[in-house]
Amino acid sequence: MATDSAVLGVIRASRPFFRNSHDRVAFAIHASFLAAGYSLTATGSQAASLSSPVSGNEEVGIEGWNEMDDAYAFCYIRSHDGVTKSVIVKAWIIGDMLVVDAAPTAETDAKDNPEPYNLEINVSDYTTESATSKNYSEHYKNLPALVEKINSSIISNLESSPKAGNTSSTRSKKETSGGQEATRDQPEIGFTGSHQPYSSGNQTDSSRLVYPPVPPIGGSDLFPGPGAGIYPRRT
Repeated sequence: MATDSAVLGVIRASRPFFRNSHDRVAFAIHASFLAAGYSLTATGSQAASLSSPVSGNEEVGIEGWNEMDDAYAFCYIRSHDGVTKSVIVKAWIIGDMLVVDAAPTAETDAKDNPEPYNLEINVSDYTTESATSKNYSEHYKNLPALVEKINSSIISNLESSPKAGNTSSTRSKKETSGGQEATRDQPEIGFTGSHQPYSSGNQTDSSRLVYPPVPPIGGSDLFPGPGAGIYPRRT
């Protein structure tokens, strides 16, 4: 995931022009994706019109990233361990808020995550409106908190999205675990304690008594079982 120092480094290297605080926050989101290892494949109105990655997945520059008056859009790809993940990020200006949606566009990821990840940011909490300096660190206040918000709400969720087949595997493990717990909760059947020898005042030779592990069960008309309290003797 991104760190605030890496994000600021991306911003400084890109040297974007900011029109307002919404531009500053939108570009911080973009820089967070680059710092997390993603590559930009489309931006601006071109990215806004896409529902899937650009053919060829070629990296592009930031030209046109803030060309729209009240919205932003970015397309990214990221290859890791032989798996390529594609993402579309769109943001809308609503008053002082920047409302962000991020959704995977690869077919398998889209099935696992049918709804986009959402984030709402009050731009005044993280930017300095009057900043005119070319020192980009002065355009932000509390940049570490902003980057952490982007990481926890969007980037970490995208990176931990379930792979194909993991859902059924996880469900099977839960069912197995639940079955084991249910078994432990069931009362044991039979006698689990130690059995004390039966004795009475009229029986002096208790060693000749045979104690079955469980009480005798039933019988039949041909071979009736012993009566209650009567145990067989050794022969």
